[in-house]
Amino acid sequence: METEDLTDEQLAASAHVWRRKAFHGEKHASSVALHFERELQRRAGVPENTLAAVDAKTNGTRRKSWWRFIC
Repeated sequence: METEDLTDEQLAASAHVWRRKAFHGEKHASSVALHFERELQRRAGVPENTLAAVDAKTNGTRRKSWWRFIC
């Protein structure tokens, strides 16, 4: 996916759209959103090892709080 030609605003909008698709159950949407988000972070100068640590910690998913009850 070509991201070099997109502005920061276009990248952010695309990441938002793909996150919404992932929220609604589209199978590969979260990886596409992550691609856009990483490009934004790269442009902002976030160190690469910081991104890897965040991905490893969350394992690419949102965790539920330990105190929430399942109904």
